[in-house]
Amino acid sequence: MEYATKYLSPEELVLSKEGDSLLCTIGDETHRDVELKCAFPMSHPGRYIVLKAPEKEELGIIEDMKELSAAQQEIVLEEMRRTYFVPVITKVLSVKEEFGVSVWEVETDRGGCTIKVRRRGQDSVTERDDGRIMLTDVDANRYEVKDVSALDPKSRSLLGRLI
Repeated sequence: MEYATKYLSPEELVLSKEGDSLLCTIGDETHRDVELKCAFPMSHPGRYIVLKAPEKEELGIIEDMKELSAAQQEIVLEEMRRTYFVPVITKVLSVKEEFGVSVWEVETDRGGCTIKVRRRGQDSVTERDDGRIMLTDVDANRYEVKDVSALDPKSRSLLGRLI
């Protein structure tokens, strides 16, 4: 079976919402309950967005969402926010070690929470090339520190012990 990537042009693609369902019209064919998946969500969040039908059939790829109209971009952004929910850590209140995991009490842009992270060396805490830090908890939820230098001194100190 030969596979060919189909890049979708803004002229042939129409995205719309019907309740919680994402509709995708390509040419004269409309698909309901379409999923958007970003091929590179961390390094290229607005590029190479794969559209999949409910049967997991790939409908095509949006190469760069900036080529879409403002209304279409807003639909893509709304779907991406739901799919790639990543709270941003704004303050680290405490970090305790318990039974091989670090228990973090943090404040995020979504409110306070407790995060359980495996010890370093298990890809739980990763530094990105652009200076961000990504945390993955024991339940595979992701959290982000966008700018370590913007954190208060206590938060930087607690975070520094783990990276």
